[in-house]
Amino acid sequence: MLHELLAKLAKSDQPVSKVLVKNDDTRVMAVGLKKDGVLKEHTTPVPTQLMVIKGHVLFRTEDKETPLNCYDHFEITPHEKHSVVALEDALFILILDFKANQPL
Repeated sequence: MLHELLAKLAKSDQPVSKVLVKNDDTRVMAVGLKKDGVLKEHTTPVPTQLMVIKGHVLFRTEDKETPLNCYDHFEITPHEKHSVVALEDALFILILDFKANQPL
């Protein structure tokens, strides 16, 4: 699956993504960016984990920039505006936790 995403990235100037797992509680996505590529500013509605598995990215919020290297992990706060910039060709995994938003 990830090999296909990397092959797609090699032919694209835009971010590429693929949903790896999707159920009621969790969504796992892989996202690829070429060097200097940008995942434009957006928000996530639920707690989300970002794990870099190839390359180096810069995670940006309105008031902070966090560099993330291969194998680094970052917790994305729900509803916080953010973007991701690839400092080199990069692949990262997003794990969205929809269960965290459900009442106990």
